[in-house]
This record gives sequence, structure tokens and C-alpha cells, in this order.
Amino acid sequence: MTNNEETNEALLQLQDSDESIRNQAALSLGWMGEKEVVNPLIHVLLNDKSEKVRANAAMSLGQLGFEEAIDSLIKSLKDEDYNVRGMSIYSLGLMKATTALGALIELLKNDPDREARIAAAETLAQLGKEEAIQPLVFTFVNEENKDVKREAKESFEKLAKLHNTKGIELLIKEEEADKTKRAIAFHQKEREKIIDSLQNKEIEKKRSEKIATLVLELPQQLDYAIHNEEISYEVICAEFDCDNVTLELALNQMPKEHFNLEIDSINRHFKVIKPQAKLSDEAKMKIKLLRKKFGVSW
Repeated sequence: MTNNEETNEALLQLQDSDESIRNQAALSLGWMGEKEVVNPLIHVLLNDKSEKVRANAAMSLGQLGFEEAIDSLIKSLKDEDYNVRGMSIYSLGLMKATTALGALIELLKNDPDREARIAAAETLAQLGKEEAIQPLVFTFVNEENKDVKREAKESFEKLAKLHNTKGIELLIKEEEADKTKRAIAFHQKEREKIIDSLQNKEIEKKRSEKIATLVLELPQQLDYAIHNEEISYEVICAEFDCDNVTLELALNQMPKEHFNLEIDSINRHFKVIKPQAKLSDEAKMKIKLLRKKFGVSW
């Protein structure tokens, strides 16, 4: 079988329903060195349902080394499978794909997989860009995993030597100082959250106590209310030292044995409904006088 025949056969196998056949085809195409296989491999890298096939496609694209694959390999750094991300990192390093610098730095800082972060640190050194030193120092100082820390340190040391970069120790000290500041700020924020939570609990406790007082005492005053009389939130809140929300919560809990309430939240008033009590103007005046006598302010 000629090289062309082998290539065509592998390209057909790349579309096979059997995962193991697609997997082998994706692997073998990387050794055939022909540009015509790049687009089929890119399609597999971005679309195949098998993470093994996608990973082999990523590796083969790196081995082939054609620039047309770089953008797709950068996209696959966000693949859900860490093996695919790892192979894509490896291939971008092989290809010296400096356009992947930003994406690799982002992955180094945020990828949940330890191996992917290690591979990113190693590849950043391979790319040889001085701009990667600071992110690698950041990772060295802030990373919890010792293997990632070690790889980050080795990588920024290689880059510093390559570019004859001075002041690395100072850069590390500055990053350590920033880390301390971030830790202090974080703990302060957490402390404020706890304080806010406790304050909110205290506010709610006081609100519950005030509602209980209103539910107990306000009906006694409302006995002196006239049917369909409009009462402002303001006067009740001033008398009971409460806010509108607390008053409204209490009004909704009022016993309904003797009267009903019509609550108008928008205009902040309520009406007392006593349809069974039809009073003359003289009787209404007497009730208002009684209210004054007993200190009812509305």
C-alpha cells in the first residue's frame, strides 16, 4: 500500500463508528506528515465524542506542526477532558505557538487539573517569551501543589537565564507581599460577612419582637377605629418605633375576630373595615375624643 493509500485509508477510519478504530487512525495520521490530514484531524479534535480520539488528534497535530492547527489547539485548551487539554498544551509547545501565550497563562492560573498546570508551565518555558516570567512567578508563590510550584520555578528560571532578566528575587518578594495583602483582604471580607450575618440576625430578632408587640397592642387601639377609616403607616410607626416593613408584616398577622384590614403598601396606609358598626357623626366624634383621651395619635 502506498503512502497515499495509507493516508486515505486512515482518513476513512477517522469516520468509523468504532472508537478504537478512530483512535488508531487519529494516532497514525500524525506520522504521515501530509498537510491534507490537518483539517480532518482538526474536525475530530473539536467534535469527536471520544476524549481518547480527541487527545490523539491533538497529539498528531502537534507532530505534524502545521500552523493551520494552532487556533484549534488553543480552543481545545478549554476541552472538558484534562487529557485533551494536556495533549493540546504539549502540541502547542512542540509548534512554538507563541500566539497561545495568553491562553496558556490563563490555564496555568485556573485549570483544576494538576498535570495540565504542570504542562502549561513547561510549555511557557518552551515558548521562550519573557512575558511569561511574571505569571510563572505568580504561580510559584500562590500555587499549593508542590509539583506545579517546582515546574513554575524551573520555567521562570530558564526564561530569566534566556533573557538575562534581573530582579527575579525582588519580583518574588513583591508577589509574596501581594499574596499577604490578598489574604488579609480576604479574611477581612470574610469577617465582614460574619458580622453582617450576625447583625442581620439581630435585626431580624428585633423585628420579630416588634411584630409581636404590634400584634398584641395595636388591635386594642384599632377597636377605636371608625369603619373605612384610613390610617397612615407614618403615625403608627412613629408611635411604635418601627419601620414600614415591620408594620406591614404585623398588619398581615392581625387577628380578624372584630375587624378586617385593607392594606395599601404603595401609598403606605391601611383601612379598618367594620361593616357591622354604623355610626352617626356624633358617635364618630365621641370615638375620636376617646382616642385622644387614651393617647391614640391617629
